[in-house]
Amino acid sequence: MRWPRNRRLVGAGRLVVTAAVALIALASCSVLAESPQEQESSDAIAAQIQTALAARPDVVTVKVGYQNNLSAAERVDVTATLTAGTDFTPFIDEVTRLVWQSKLHPLSSINISVSDADDIQRSTSRHLAPADEDKTELERKYGPRPPK
Repeated sequence: MRWPRNRRLVGAGRLVVTAAVALIALASCSVLAESPQEQESSDAIAAQIQTALAARPDVVTVKVGYQNNLSAAERVDVTATLTAGTDFTPFIDEVTRLVWQSKLHPLSSINISVSDADDIQRSTSRHLAPADEDKTELERKYGPRPPK
């Protein structure tokens, strides 16, 4: 009759492991998740950047978003379509400056994707790591980041 008792222990062990994994996952979410007020502030800053970029005469469409969660931590994504034949470099520089000088915090990744309105084959993307390898260059070019 030992078999049923061992089986109960195995079941209890699985329950403990499952509960521990759930607690770790929940703790991870709460550490990375922004409060509703922080999310609202981040959304407002991203909207300001989007509005500034949309005012450029070479911009057809632009979307700016900030995420700080388990699947996209501390990340700004900018996707834009520019008028036919536009040089992408000045736009990318403007995006980089606006994001760098914004109060979006924390900021570990800037992802910029740009395409031509008339030629879908003509596009580029740029990834910056402002908390790591790109920090020195960004500070040299645009100064220090503002405080939170």
